[in-house]
Amino acid sequence: MSDIHLYKRPPAYLGSEPFEGDMFERQALSKRLTGYIDRLKDGCVIGIDAPWGDGKSWFGRNWHAQLLKDGYPTIYLDAFENDFSDDPFVVITSELVAIADTLKDGVAKTALIDKAKLVGKRLLPFTAKVVVSAAGKLIVGEGAVDELKDVMKGTSEDIGKAVEKYVESRLEDHELSRKSVQGYRDVLTEFSSKHDKRLVFFIDELDRCKPTFAVQVIERIKHFFDVPNLIFVLLLNRTQLESAIKGVYGESVNANAYLAKFVHFSLALPKKMGTETGSQDYNRAYLRKLFERHAYKDAQTIQDFVDTMAHFARWLRLSFRDLERSVTVFGLAQPIGTMSPYVAYLIALKIGRPEIYALLTRDSKDGHNAALEILSHPEVETNVWIVPILKALHDAHLRNFMDLDKEAQELLVSIRRDVGGIAPKNLIKWIINKIDIQISD
Repeated sequence: MSDIHLYKRPPAYLGSEPFEGDMFERQALSKRLTGYIDRLKDGCVIGIDAPWGDGKSWFGRNWHAQLLKDGYPTIYLDAFENDFSDDPFVVITSELVAIADTLKDGVAKTALIDKAKLVGKRLLPFTAKVVVSAAGKLIVGEGAVDELKDVMKGTSEDIGKAVEKYVESRLEDHELSRKSVQGYRDVLTEFSSKHDKRLVFFIDELDRCKPTFAVQVIERIKHFFDVPNLIFVLLLNRTQLESAIKGVYGESVNANAYLAKFVHFSLALPKKMGTETGSQDYNRAYLRKLFERHAYKDAQTIQDFVDTMAHFARWLRLSFRDLERSVTVFGLAQPIGTMSPYVAYLIALKIGRPEIYALLTRDSKDGHNAALEILSHPEVETNVWIVPILKALHDAHLRNFMDLDKEAQELLVSIRRDVGGIAPKNLIKWIINKIDIQISD
């Protein structure tokens, strides 16, 4: 038995050069986007949309590195690491202050800090709650600002005058608040316009943030940071962000339309694949790349696994992160000998359809029926050799391996031949015992 080294995702997204090892032609996309932002005169928010695990961070980190190499002032922020903050305004401003410091622009650094203090003083979350009780008394909620408490101290004014005075103070403060925001934006505009190249601000991991923080990020960008020459690139899962919007504002809100108010344009991170068109199968290519890190010498076992997993990755819409996990499970399941195609199928279900896999672990008829539905989907090519065999296997479980027609019996005989003599009735259980390992990120 050859040694096998389990796959571990490297902690860094970058090689010695930006886009080193680019398998999915994403450097070409970055060049087109760079050309686009170079033509912009105003600020812009670009959304790069992809499901979790399909390489948003890899793309963002490498584009960021390329921009730095090409002389662009550039910021990269992991929003998830900062969603403990009370308000994204502080987080984003801190990054802008830091890059001003990096660029040795002390004037901009000082001005940004000074103006941000004014904005923070007047506009950051005002949490006072004013409630008129049934008894006609003014109740000041927890967190009320001092000015409102002062109105109530030692006064005998009736409720109407107290509220009137409070509202008047807020209206008078509105103009100062507006001027504070404009002053901040003026300083930011001056800073972002000093450079020949656009200032590009990447924000990653929005889809992992708590909903309130994620929504505040896009709102704060619009209200405070929409200035010329400042480009925001949001690396996001649009479906998750729309769910966050609904979580904040209710299910009835049109989250897609709401998000469109803040993101000028978004594009899906391309994931090219498809053997049916004759184009390169990127799932297969990525799996091969993953196995290059291994010292496993049984090339045929690996090839059989890769060929089968590539098909199911496409049919089940597995992400590249899912493929990484599949290789890890494959390594832990060794030895598997000649049954790697069947192992690939069940690993694909374990990762891509865990609810069906869980039913199969109990030999549930519902699980076998659900698996048959997947294998009968129009996208699943019946000319892939393993598909009719798997259909026959699940159907045989539903029939308790009784009253099978001649074709089904022949297919089951082929299974026994493929897997080294294990009875088809025991095959799924045998493989599950090998791969039923919890893999966490």
